[in-house]
Amino acid sequence: MKKMMNMMFAAALLCTVTGCSGKTDNEPAPAVSETPAAEAAETASAEPVSTVEAGQNPVMNFIGSYAADRASMLVEADGKDGAKFTVKWSDSASETNEWTMSGKFNEKDTSVSYDNGVRKKLVFNEKGEKTADETVYENGKGKVVFDYDAGTLTWTDDLEHIADDLVFGFVPVAAADSEGAQFLGRWVCGRAMIEVTEADGDMPYNVMITWSNTAAEHTEWVYDCYYDGEALVSNETGTKTTIVFNEKGEVTSSDEAFNDGAVRLSVNDKGMLVWEEFKEDAGKDMEFEKID
Repeated sequence: MKKMMNMMFAAALLCTVTGCSGKTDNEPAPAVSETPAAEAAETASAEPVSTVEAGQNPVMNFIGSYAADRASMLVEADGKDGAKFTVKWSDSASETNEWTMSGKFNEKDTSVSYDNGVRKKLVFNEKGEKTADETVYENGKGKVVFDYDAGTLTWTDDLEHIADDLVFGFVPVAAADSEGAQFLGRWVCGRAMIEVTEADGDMPYNVMITWSNTAAEHTEWVYDCYYDGEALVSNETGTKTTIVFNEKGEVTSSDEAFNDGAVRLSVNDKGMLVWEEFKEDAGKDMEFEKID
């Protein structure tokens, strides 16, 4: 399933992205996840920690970061009984949609309704510098509903319905602050994607790099890594495999090129991920932007 999802994601990148700048010929609507609410609630990593004292804003029970698919939402308390939201949703390596909105907290159904939503389209160059900041609309209406027990929230956007059926799970502060956790997530550059996930054992991070050759074929590098205080590094146990799929997404061939590769992943001063591949130098001159 994971390879299937990566293949679909990589195929989408192949069709829409050219080079690390990720320029596109038109503006695609952000993809909408169809993750059922129950499934997302089960995979939420933790509950928000209650921090409310007498007289404090009740939104303090829900502040923090939430994530779903390629979207992230920051929840902040605003005054005595209000909440502020910032949503970011990447179209590509160079384009990000940003929504900002705020409203009064309703304790009866733990929700916040708003009528001041602003959506912007932000464009960045290959150096990570903002080159465009376009306001798509203002005065958008909608509602955010919190589920404290599940550690999730849902967002109803009345104007575009962009997040219908999407469930955002709470991202614990402890996980965000752990050593090497800044590498977790997906990073893209042109037709290549790096996905860093947590793993068990002496090597706490799994790194999978996929590079789309065509819509039906990609090359895949897999490494088990540890954090050395500056970067994620691996021993010489990494594999490189070329995988071919049919029109149904089924694997028709898998050809392993090597199983003794080594890698080093670091973040440069521009916040971009640098891929050093010591077997073939495949990541030379590439910079990856984080999308989630």
